[in-house]
Amino acid sequence: MKIAIQLLFAMATLTRVLAQATVPEPPREADDAASKGLRTLRSLTTETSLRTMGFSSVAELAKTQLGTPIPVYFVSLSAIRSFEPGSDPNALLKATEKYLYPVKLGPMVVSSIVVQKTKEGWDATELGDTNLGKSVTQAVTKSAESGRIPMNLYFAIEIPALNLYFVGHHNDRQLLLQSISDISAINLQAGKEEPAEAIFRLLKTSSEKSYNAPS
Repeated sequence: MKIAIQLLFAMATLTRVLAQATVPEPPREADDAASKGLRTLRSLTTETSLRTMGFSSVAELAKTQLGTPIPVYFVSLSAIRSFEPGSDPNALLKATEKYLYPVKLGPMVVSSIVVQKTKEGWDATELGDTNLGKSVTQAVTKSAESGRIPMNLYFAIEIPALNLYFVGHHNDRQLLLQSISDISAINLQAGKEEPAEAIFRLLKTSSEKSYNAPS
């Protein structure tokens, strides 16, 4: 009886870990919207706007392809401020039905397309963000190579209220994050991977100090 209970507990733990490690794949409609977005990007880009979108010529733009999509999660400021140390940081992540598609020229990421589900269906809502596409993809690639974790197990996390963007993955039972930019308020360097619990705790303290500071 004791062995059976232990086995059931082990199976439940494994199921929970696997569920946390699972990253949602985009539906075909999202892929179609990204492909349409790439065609739109190619048609709207002019010689004068090429460089701001990461390209050097129209001919170069025509050779671009979509990279592996990265799901995007949302964390609200209220969730950060109500976060309690020791609680599960995964609970703060909210699915958005939103994916970031890197735009690649050969092996290099030169831009990005964000696809999101709207009332009318899946649509490309953001086109040509060079910095975001490069930063997120470079962070995923570097972390995947160092930790030998498949790139399709990574995801992005945005905290719009704080203007922050992270890349994350699960290592065993732990949620690990790295910021795509330096966060001086909590002394966190871009690309430095830390437990999400520690980052959320620091962001909570920082946001409370900012909120209570005299204007």
